[in-house]
Amino acid sequence: MNGKIQKQKRKEDIVYQDLTPLNQIKPEEESIQALRWAIENSNVKNIALSGPYGSGKSSVIQSYLKEYDVPKRYSKWYMKWYYQGLGKIPFLKRFIPKSSGRVLLISLATFDEKNVAGDSKKEELQRGILKQLFYKVNASKIPLSRYRKLHHISGRKYVIATICVCLFILAGAYVAFPEATGSFLTDYWQGIGRWDIIFRVVALVGLLGGISYLVWMFTTRFRIKSIAVGDISAEGTGVAEESILDQNLDEIIYFFEKTKYNLVFIEDLDRFDNTEIFINLRELNDTLNGYEVLKKRGKITFVYAVRDDLFNADTERTKFFDFVVPVIPYMNETNSDQVMNDLLKIGDQYEPRKEEEQHEISKEYVKQVYPYIGDMRLLINTINEFWVYKRILKKDTQDKLNDEKMMSLMIYKNSYPQDFAALEEEKGVVKEAFEQKEQLISEQEKKLKRRKEDLYRLQEDAANSVREIKILILAELRKTVPKAGCSLEYVVRVGSNSSKRFEESAILEADFSMDEFRKKNAEVCVEYKESYYSSTKKTEWITEPEYSNARLADLFARYDLHKEYEITSVEEAKLELEKTDRKIRNLHAATLSRLLSDKDMIAQMSESVKENELLVFLLRKGYIDENYADYINYFREGTISKAELNFIRTVHNNQSECNFDFTIVHPANVIEKLFDYEFEQPELLNYSLMDYMLEYIPDDKKLRILLKQVVNHSENSRQFILGYLSRKKQIKKFIEQILMLSSMVWKDIEADSILTEEQKYIYLNEILCFGTIEGIVSNNYKESETDVGIIRQRIEKEPDIFEKLPDVVTEKWIQILGELEIDFFEVHLQKTDRKIVDFIITNWNFQLNRYMMKEIFMVCAPKYLPLLFLANYYCLQKLGNNDLLGYVNENMKDYVENITLGVETNTKENKENVERMLGKLLDTDLSLCGKIIEKENNVHWDALEDCLSQREDANKLWKFLLQYDRITANWQNCIAYYELNEEVDATLRDYVDRNIDSICERNENDNLPHDFLRALLMCDVSYKTFDTLTRIPRLTPFDCECTAFNEDRLLLMIQRGYLLFSVEILEELKEISEEIWLAYIDEYKKEFLENLQAENLGLEDVKIVLDEMIFVGEDENTVLQQIKPSEIDDELAEILYGLRTEECYEKPYVEAVWNVLPEECRYSWLCKHMGVYDQDELAEHFAQLDKTYHVLAERTDHNHKYRLYNSEYNRVLCEKLKKRGYITGVTVKGNYLEGYVRKK
Repeated sequence: MNGKIQKQKRKEDIVYQDLTPLNQIKPEEESIQALRWAIENSNVKNIALSGPYGSGKSSVIQSYLKEYDVPKRYSKWYMKWYYQGLGKIPFLKRFIPKSSGRVLLISLATFDEKNVAGDSKKEELQRGILKQLFYKVNASKIPLSRYRKLHHISGRKYVIATICVCLFILAGAYVAFPEATGSFLTDYWQGIGRWDIIFRVVALVGLLGGISYLVWMFTTRFRIKSIAVGDISAEGTGVAEESILDQNLDEIIYFFEKTKYNLVFIEDLDRFDNTEIFINLRELNDTLNGYEVLKKRGKITFVYAVRDDLFNADTERTKFFDFVVPVIPYMNETNSDQVMNDLLKIGDQYEPRKEEEQHEISKEYVKQVYPYIGDMRLLINTINEFWVYKRILKKDTQDKLNDEKMMSLMIYKNSYPQDFAALEEEKGVVKEAFEQKEQLISEQEKKLKRRKEDLYRLQEDAANSVREIKILILAELRKTVPKAGCSLEYVVRVGSNSSKRFEESAILEADFSMDEFRKKNAEVCVEYKESYYSSTKKTEWITEPEYSNARLADLFARYDLHKEYEITSVEEAKLELEKTDRKIRNLHAATLSRLLSDKDMIAQMSESVKENELLVFLLRKGYIDENYADYINYFREGTISKAELNFIRTVHNNQSECNFDFTIVHPANVIEKLFDYEFEQPELLNYSLMDYMLEYIPDDKKLRILLKQVVNHSENSRQFILGYLSRKKQIKKFIEQILMLSSMVWKDIEADSILTEEQKYIYLNEILCFGTIEGIVSNNYKESETDVGIIRQRIEKEPDIFEKLPDVVTEKWIQILGELEIDFFEVHLQKTDRKIVDFIITNWNFQLNRYMMKEIFMVCAPKYLPLLFLANYYCLQKLGNNDLLGYVNENMKDYVENITLGVETNTKENKENVERMLGKLLDTDLSLCGKIIEKENNVHWDALEDCLSQREDANKLWKFLLQYDRITANWQNCIAYYELNEEVDATLRDYVDRNIDSICERNENDNLPHDFLRALLMCDVSYKTFDTLTRIPRLTPFDCECTAFNEDRLLLMIQRGYLLFSVEILEELKEISEEIWLAYIDEYKKEFLENLQAENLGLEDVKIVLDEMIFVGEDENTVLQQIKPSEIDDELAEILYGLRTEECYEKPYVEAVWNVLPEECRYSWLCKHMGVYDQDELAEHFAQLDKTYHVLAERTDHNHKYRLYNSEYNRVLCEKLKKRGYITGVTVKGNYLEGYVRKK
């Protein structure tokens, strides 16, 4: 037991440090050597040790005394040997003195020097010096001194004193009464018995005891209550002006005569800020050193420990002292971190030892707090108190207390002891700071709510930007401007002399402020022109537009809102609303430390708090926080704090607002003091209570009541749930409970328009991670039976769902995917657990699309990625995953639509896989089969029957095989398709059109079925195809109606001789087209002329045939003869006139034409057809011509001369007339033709 106590004592010795001055300064230090030199110097009698508070002046003194205050009879080496050797032996310690007995230490430390003023302070100093002088030595050394003090008298001395008193009385009695005294002494003991002797001895002892008691009473009743001046009267004026030291100078000199003191150290004189005392002490020193008796013994030296700034004048210090030894501070605010690290043994150079008690104070913490510690004693005491508090409080409580927070409170305790004492009574500046926290929160909450209201207004505002608001303001200002107005300028004037003009484009610039329109007494008008060339006009002036009407007032208010928040879209306003709501929700959870991280918050604190820099620092860093009471008070089972008591009272009175973040340090005790029904009150929505109840009493009735309130869909409950989930404490139990109690938890979160998508995923992560699968399923709220549910929708719509919900474990995901029947459209699988991927594939929890297929192959078979979207079904076959392949085959329609057809590059499937897909879809979706055949251009069949040859109904696909050229081009496939459909449909027609060259190249053109060829010719094939078909063996018989063909094709058949001549065909063609009819006539001229009688040509037909000039010569005349000469009209005459044929028509027809031709045409007509007339008839016709030709009409009995102008016509005419002998000849004479007309 004793060993354990000793061990504990040694541990305490390790951590604690005393506050006395150290004597560890090495003698070679310059301050020690300077002090030694000054003391040994005979001229130096007043020495100053100068340095600031805590600089180590006392340590210099103690170190000097340790080294040099030794008896003269002991040499220095012997003393060293003593201290290092024999001095360590306890028995020998008492025999060897440690001091020379010549040094006197006087310390004048006081705590109330500020309350002592003026002369009283000076007298108090001097009395303090006298007290320490006379109380320093034994009274026996200064027996003649008038100052007495209480001292202990031993019992032996009382006995000796009593005996001496008795002897004195006896001697006096004997001198006065010798005989009687002698007789008494001789007769007193004679003739008495033994008992009488005993009684008399006892009585004598009692008498002596009584006398001793009287002596003791007499000696102990005399005390020195104060320093008196002796017999000197206080009424003497001269004496009253003397100082206390002067008045007791003889006592002081006597003191130094009777003692050996010649070195006096005086400390703490500077604490009284009185320099006059140095004058008195210097005078005293001069007096002592001038006294002859003392001078023989050697000089008396006074050493004063003072601070540097005691003397105001530059020369005061050197005037008072003979030598000044400066003391450099061992520690101040600049290096206290090093000292603190050393005292706490922080750093790599310190290795922890088992016997040392450990702490959790970091070097970083020391770096932060050291500027506030500048005194060595304060630092040591702070650390001592830290160890005391640490040992007591950590032993007293089960909570883990933070050493750095405890050290911070100790620093504050030593820096502001009075305020710390007040803190223990729930008063003081620290308490005031935490009381102001609620006020700060309240003010900040008001600001945030105002901001929230503003943001709601912005969100609902139709205008989305400052620019749009400006446009609305300008539109309001120019309401009186005509619609056609142009060249607008807005004029703003303040007063009558100054005005500014702004164009609309300048006003709409981002850097233009509408404050130009809001100046005091500002007037605004709009200058405009009704047209470009008109003069400038103005609207009426509007004074202070912002207040001119309600519309402008509203617009300017909206402008201010947009300008303040710089919101440019509804989405941005929503985002700001979400941020603001989150700040409001987190505000009550904010610690004072977090609040004070904002400089504006510090500015709102009271002056007493702001002025305390140390407190502000510790609060801001969180070293003093809301739990400070745990670090300064004991905790007793069943007790609660004052704040907790107030909380209970407000709950009882139903008076408080919801404060989720109110810290309840002793939740068990608080819960015990509350009634069950009170847990239905919103005041009980508290994070601390919920934490405790979920952890320690999860089945308690009070918790169930509280949880029902949590899920009641109120605004308070919603905010509580979101806030509690954000704290991450007891979250598993909390989620389990609320999900089982309500199926609307996630619905409320999902419907919250303030929450960002990111926040919603954070909350969903917690719900899926910690909720039971039953609770998750129940919260998958569905609006209708066909709805998939809101949790499922949220999971399915996010491709990064597994990354966004990182805390949901694999097994939980598998349960969720199965129970909610998740059907992913897009989801990233590459970083997802393989078990989840396998489950998704096995249970078909995905849609068949390009994205999902790629993700699956990137996980399962990345080697197929190059081919994946060229031949996807091929890759599926190669992968060999029966679950995946089964899913595809079961949902072939979706697969084909989304991948086979949906992926543009997927065109390289082989014939086998295409037939597999076609087989799956043949009975369900024939159109998709066609699209597959169209898309997969890598497949081909030789014969139609080869495609899905095992299926009887595969001929339903033949149409697509032809349509998309997936079949060999030959007449066999065409005929097979024709026979299936019994017609040449558009598919077969188009196929033949595309492949006619390939089909005909195979030389299979002979013996084509008559019906097939006839249908093919009549199905409106392309011209090229028709042309090709007309080159192969003729359709015999040609039983097609000509009306079935267009003119080009009829013309082609006519040209190719494909149509043989018949009057019926001729009639059909005549009905179809004149051009085709004429072409047919032209092709078959002979047959046409042979069948003229059957053809029944009319006047118009003759006109058309002759006008086309198909026939010439006699053939032409044959055609003309199909009408009578009398039927010839102007049109036919003109046609015949235009023909080149000469002298082929019979005379009636020529004459009929002559009769209807205009005069100008008769010349040429007569020239061409004069052969039908005789000479006289010809003369008659010349007479009908212009008189120029009358000379030819005159036929007499003799030749007569003619003369015609030399023209082309006349030359031809004359030549013809000459040939038939109508004229004799033709001679050219100049510009005329001359000759003779033969006689009649």
